[in-house]
Amino acid sequence: MRISATIRLAAALGVTLLLCAADESLAAQPQPGQWRVVTKMTMTGLPPGLPAGMGAQENTQMQCVTPEMARDPKNWKSPDSRGDQSCTHKNSWNGSVLTLDATCAGNPPSTVKGTITFDSPTHYRGVMNPSASAGGMTMQMTITMEGQRVGECPR
Repeated sequence: MRISATIRLAAALGVTLLLCAADESLAAQPQPGQWRVVTKMTMTGLPPGLPAGMGAQENTQMQCVTPEMARDPKNWKSPDSRGDQSCTHKNSWNGSVLTLDATCAGNPPSTVKGTITFDSPTHYRGVMNPSASAGGMTMQMTITMEGQRVGECPR
């Protein structure tokens, strides 16, 4: 698996887990609209020969959250960035903190654990720790995320 694909996968998985695991009863339920999600990733256990800069990257994505998604975010689905891999989610919500726990089968198998804290319906911060094993090596990542609603979705 290419490292850049792993980074995109981790970012997409984080956004997906965030919105899939949320619950209608959230005090800080996300508002519909355009969201800017900034992820910062650091990685250890890189295979030999990869450029040094691959171990730390930042990515900004825009995500349109529709009114339907905001009303029932646990059912929101993003395009399947895992290909033929299936993931099992054991997520929980305590009123302001979403705890993420996912195991994904496939090649390579991976896990994601993390927390996302909503401080309002228009802002959150989170940390995820994905890891994957391939070729006898374990790659571990730390991904910090910050999501901010920035306006209405483009038409």
